[in-house]
Parts: sequence; structure tokens; C-alpha cells
Amino acid sequence: MSCPTLVVVTILLQVTLVENLDCFTGRLDFGLMFAECSSSINYCVKATSIDPECGRVIDKGCDMENFCHVS
Repeated sequence: MSCPTLVVVTILLQVTLVENLDCFTGRLDFGLMFAECSSSINYCVKATSIDPECGRVIDKGCDMENFCHVS
């Protein structure tokens, strides 16, 4: 397997992993990033991925109580 192929496989694996997780609890990897939180939430994480079937952008977020929403 050549280096460019390995990079593509690694990126696809990371995107698939993000799309299959229901909730994020603080990892800063696989496209996760800190999101703006309201003053009542002390911590939250947001991830953005693209649905490969319809091209829709999916945002997933999780607050410190592990309550998650998908928009």
C-alpha cells in the first residue's frame, strides 16, 4: 500500500468512526472541536461530519451531563 493510499484509508476510517459514535465526551480528535456553550453548561464538545449518501452536514454535540443532540 502506497503512502497516499494509506493516508486516504486513515482519513476515511476516522470519518466513519465519528459518524458512528452517538455521543462525544471530550476527545479532541477525529474532527471534534470545542463548541460555544451557554452559561449553564460548563463543558461541551461538537463534531461535524458529512453524510456520504446525501451530502448533508451533521453536527453532534454533548454537554457535561452527557446529553447529546444531533442537528
